[in-house]
Amino acid sequence: MKIIIRKILLLLSLIIIFLLIINFIKKKKNEVKKKKKNKSFYIILIIIFIRFFVYESFIISSNSMNPTLLTGDFILVQKFFYNNNFINNIFFKKFKPERNDIIVFKYPKNNKLNFVKRIIGLPGEVIIYNPYNKKLYIIKKNKHTREKKNIFKIIKNKIKINKLINKKRKFKTNKNVYLSPIKKIYIEKIQNNIHNIVISTGIKNCLHLFSKKYNNKENWIWKIPKNKYFVLGDNRDYSLDSRFWGLISKKNILGKVKYIWLSINYKSKNWFKKIRFYRISKKIK
Repeated sequence: MKIIIRKILLLLSLIIIFLLIINFIKKKKNEVKKKKKNKSFYIILIIIFIRFFVYESFIISSNSMNPTLLTGDFILVQKFFYNNNFINNIFFKKFKPERNDIIVFKYPKNNKLNFVKRIIGLPGEVIIYNPYNKKLYIIKKNKHTREKKNIFKIIKNKIKINKLINKKRKFKTNKNVYLSPIKKIYIEKIQNNIHNIVISTGIKNCLHLFSKKYNNKENWIWKIPKNKYFVLGDNRDYSLDSRFWGLISKKNILGKVKYIWLSINYKSKNWFKKIRFYRISKKIK
């Protein structure tokens, strides 16, 4: 009888030990699961933070920025570069948009659409575009420059950039037309595409020289106010940009394009050539 009781007690002890071990294992598993959940939670928070405040990915769907950005390029946009939101003011240094920056912004006519273009004109400047010879003139304000109201005759007379380069100081087409000293001739070269942009000193207090009738597409003249920018596509002949729908607001700029992280040629039928490996991790300038 004693032997039977011992065996029963031993069996019960083994069962209790087994249950304790099982319980211990379950607790460990739960702890691991909790840790994993906590890790997943923090990872999700980091991803959300990066997505909304640091970087965001966009896909190029048109050829308006050829050859800098091709259709099928996946780009990384640095979102904290210009934004004025609360998080950026605390954690990041803000930068002013500069000429030549390639940016992603909300389309002025429809905020649900995102466009990518290059900044050409800055606040305080005057943009004059000649659609016939496709030349762009950027006039900067300069207090030392003599003002003349008939400066627009320069565009009517179709002055060429080469002529301006030959005259480094002052240039006159006739006794009535005066152009201020040239500050800089900016030759924009994007691979095989070359665009000529004249950047000259502006006209003193030029605000009153540009009435409302000049601030529109019909005359191809824009005076850029504070926090507004003039943008163009690199592929000028196939780009809808500020020439057609006007200036963009700084508050609508989402960020600056920094890198291409993937590029897919959707037209290629060869799967080995679909991915443009030579463009992966390319830095955008």
